[in-house]
Amino acid sequence: MLTGAMRARSFLPALALGFAFSTLGRSASAFERQWHFGGGLGAASYEGTEGGISPALGLHAAYGLSDMFDA
Repeated sequence: MLTGAMRARSFLPALALGFAFSTLGRSASAFERQWHFGGGLGAASYEGTEGGISPALGLHAAYGLSDMFDA
């Protein structure tokens, strides 16, 4: 089982990669009545397991109701 200090150190590489990839973003334009699709890769750790950090995949879709609101 990981101690608090070991758990904190295990997240440092994930935080460094997250920061590095966050600087690669592009500007986005929102328009009415259009679909938006996106995704991302990351890391996940579940409390109470001995597996450590595992890869995570995120996907999303939204429909632009207006230039400020998505559904």
